[in-house]
Amino acid sequence: MIVNKSRAHGHVTLSKLPLRTEDIEKIPTITEEIKAMLVSNPKIDAPYCYLSRLEGPRGELTIGCNIKSTVC
Repeated sequence: MIVNKSRAHGHVTLSKLPLRTEDIEKIPTITEEIKAMLVSNPKIDAPYCYLSRLEGPRGELTIGCNIKSTVC
């Protein structure tokens, strides 16, 4: 467990994007494009993107990754 966050070797980012269920057929393409973009960045580690919620006319796409810290 890291108590002092300044000593952490990286940071985690997480975003949740709302979607319409009428766009559900586009979700696999969107998630693959997002993951490919994140993987192409050398400062990004362990990216993920998936449909995390589907309720009625709305859904939610969860995107996250670890961001490697750089030493100055």
